[in-house]
Amino acid sequence: KLSYGIGAYGKDFIYNMIAAFLMIFYTDVVGVSLIFVSTLFLVVRIVDAITNPFMGWLVDNTKTKWGKFRPWILIGTLVNSIIVLFLFWNPVGHMSETAVYIYCAVFYVLWGMSYTLMDVPYWSMIPSFSSNPDTRDQMSSIPRIGALMGGTIINSFGLAFVAALGIGMGGTESDGWFRLTLCIVVVFILCELICVKNTREHIII
Repeated sequence: KLSYGIGAYGKDFIYNMIAAFLMIFYTDVVGVSLIFVSTLFLVVRIVDAITNPFMGWLVDNTKTKWGKFRPWILIGTLVNSIIVLFLFWNPVGHMSETAVYIYCAVFYVLWGMSYTLMDVPYWSMIPSFSSNPDTRDQMSSIPRIGALMGGTIINSFGLAFVAALGIGMGGTESDGWFRLTLCIVVVFILCELICVKNTREHIII
């Protein structure tokens, strides 16, 4: 139960980095327009409406000796971690303005798809833990506590961490964003490794 909750902690730790701060990073640091970012975020929500059911179907048809959920959680975590690092790397100065917009759009779309890759199997795993309704209720509430903790920490202290890791270490604001993202990615991977290693499917669904 604790390991499953730790998985939610890491998952929402990195999710809230995107939800709370990616727009700030794109508009204030990279310098892309607010209209572009808002439109991009809307497009990805539409893509999610397509990819989520497809991911559910893919999980349902997965059969491995590690079960149908844990392989996707691990794969999605690793892929998503790499993409998040690209999201918070500042491409300005390395490519043209048009290329910067394309870069931001491509990696945000890829982030949405890769997050779905591990998020859908993570929450779909709950019925496989037990046939007891009370146990299932516990397994639904425990990760929500972990998710709340992960989200609260990054939302409350994210900007302070950026300042400390960037200008506070003699670097730039861009350096601060990337260094914080790197730290969060490490926590994310460790949390999901704990979750994957210690959870089991007791009910075949």
